[in-house]
Amino acid sequence: MRKLANGLNCAVKSSSPQTIMMSGNKRSLYSIILGGGLKNKSMMNQHSFGKIGFNVMMMNNYSTSSSSTSTTPLFSPRYNVVVLDIEGTSTNTSYCRMIEVACARIVDGTSISSFTSLVNADIDYIPEPVQEITKITKAMIDLSPPPQIVLSQLYNFLSSQPSLVVGHNVRFDASVIYNEFVRYKIINNEVHKPDDFISHSLFTNTLCTLKLARRLFQGQPDYKLGNLVENLGLGRSINAHRAHADVSMTTLLWRRIYRESFERLGGEIYPDHEFFLKLQETPAKDVRKFIEMYKMEKTYGN
Repeated sequence: MRKLANGLNCAVKSSSPQTIMMSGNKRSLYSIILGGGLKNKSMMNQHSFGKIGFNVMMMNNYSTSSSSTSTTPLFSPRYNVVVLDIEGTSTNTSYCRMIEVACARIVDGTSISSFTSLVNADIDYIPEPVQEITKITKAMIDLSPPPQIVLSQLYNFLSSQPSLVVGHNVRFDASVIYNEFVRYKIINNEVHKPDDFISHSLFTNTLCTLKLARRLFQGQPDYKLGNLVENLGLGRSINAHRAHADVSMTTLLWRRIYRESFERLGGEIYPDHEFFLKLQETPAKDVRKFIEMYKMEKTYGN
């Protein structure tokens, strides 16, 4: 039973029930497959993903315009990111133990690989509030792979090629993962000390969809991930606060952020990683000015 549970809870292959894969086509930016696959590929229909409990509304190229013409150039996103999320035992990153992790590598709009697993965090109990929110129980993690195995696989996944890490309130996720790497000596704990995630090259530059959304979608009633995704018309989750579902929602939000940035830059300039790193630190009141300056710089050169 333990061997079977380990196999189900730790997935790195596209055929796994919990593996997240996303692929683009010429009409929509993405399709999402969680386990059983898409049940309906038609545009503007909702898709149900069974146990994952994630419904998504596929929007035609995320267009903010009510109409399009045949002269509109084909949108072709250009980026290399890893979207990640963790579930943990505390909101304090110094004491939080990771009990679930998921991530998906998205290159130029297409998910090329993914990883998700529960973690046997070697703890006596999961706090009751965490169990209520995540629905993850002690029995579930007791049948899951030990942290050394999961963390080694996660490190290999993250370091396999250069990518910017993306997350919703990404500092929390990056801090917890980094501290677990240090705790189990996945990285050199003589060089890297706890609570200093920015010191490691994997997390030196991270993109926070929470920060970016506050700048690009000002005036939203709520910036919590599930509510924001629903309010922007991107989809709806009935299984929030599970890492795999949150990665799916964060990916939707990231794609929307990228498309919004592309359109604000005039629909001809593709925003690069540097653009987003600067944008997320720009005061909300100065966003319009920043985008105009960036557009001029890219149009007329340095």
